[in-house]
Amino acid sequence: METAAYDNIISGIYRAAAGLGEWRAPLESITREFGLWASQIIGVDKRSQTLTFSVEGGEPPESALDYLRTYHAINPRLMPSMQLRLGEWMHCHEHFNEQYVANSAFYQDFLIPYGGRYLSGTKIIDDEHHLVMLGAMRGYGAQPLNQEEVQWLTRIRSHVVEAMGTYLHLRTTYAQAGVGKLLLDEFRYPAVLVDQHRAIVYKNQSAAKLLAKSEALVSANNLLRCKGSEDDTNMLEALRSLGLNRPVPPGVTTNPAAGATTSAPARRNRGFVRLAKTVGGRGMALFLTAIRPDEVMQSFGHTSLALLVLHEPSNERKFDPFIIGEIFGLTPAESRVAVCVAQGKSIEKIAQDYGVLQSTIRSQLKSIFAKTGTGRQSEIASLLAGLPDL
Repeated sequence: METAAYDNIISGIYRAAAGLGEWRAPLESITREFGLWASQIIGVDKRSQTLTFSVEGGEPPESALDYLRTYHAINPRLMPSMQLRLGEWMHCHEHFNEQYVANSAFYQDFLIPYGGRYLSGTKIIDDEHHLVMLGAMRGYGAQPLNQEEVQWLTRIRSHVVEAMGTYLHLRTTYAQAGVGKLLLDEFRYPAVLVDQHRAIVYKNQSAAKLLAKSEALVSANNLLRCKGSEDDTNMLEALRSLGLNRPVPPGVTTNPAAGATTSAPARRNRGFVRLAKTVGGRGMALFLTAIRPDEVMQSFGHTSLALLVLHEPSNERKFDPFIIGEIFGLTPAESRVAVCVAQGKSIEKIAQDYGVLQSTIRSQLKSIFAKTGTGRQSEIASLLAGLPDL
């Protein structure tokens, strides 16, 4: 590594630890210099099992949101990372071979479709109260970090450890702002957090701009309302169906990635509302997700909320995998396969592009058919082509 690049990373680490800069800056420099898919520093309060902060460099916000609300529950890399001694590194390819990866929902449904693959992680702090870790992730199709690269990262790690002398400052800053809220600031879609009564707890800049000009939604007395009475009723019913005010029965989870389902009646984690067309001729979709503290490591706070992702479709036929996944409840992997099918790609071509077996794509197609109510690839293409009109 060039001296200037190394010095820039170290300077950024100390500036961030002192509250004089953003942690994202040195992490993005690390990501760039090492050719990573992403780099990350995460902190957990051991007493409350709360995610006190999480900052990334390079990773798309959509993947971070999907991880927090769904896939952290089945991350196989957590256990070997937790068992590390201070100063040790965990390289995921030394724990999970290709056969494991090929059959892992975490890798196949989430990480690889977003472009990630290999993790090298190390502990920064592990005391009575706090656990802090540094992770460097290579993308799909790349090679794991080599020995020389790990040595350079070990040098950088020593400075991160020293900079964590101001850890309480960092933890307080992120705990007060809320990890989830900071993530939504980076999110490119309009997103609003509301409580069970529709009181707006937080909205990102994209949502603030949309609400200021929207012909369908309005923020009145800090309550999110629809201008149309029928739309307003539908949104309220969708919000109530999430059951934010009902406790989760002991030992039961509503996280689909965890492999268990809740026995509580009429309770779900996702919702969808189609609003009436506006004067401009375009409709709006609201995608609702229940954010329950115990399921997302309290990264959005200590009370149950609903995350509303707002979508105004354009008249152009652009297929957005994230939005398609929200509409039909598809995994990230299934969303990308559906987009490829809508673009006219064959099973053979999709498998070749993603480096997976054709049988894997066929299995994902079978799941897509079930979730979308279709039976042929041509029907998927027609369905997605009609989405601009919702």
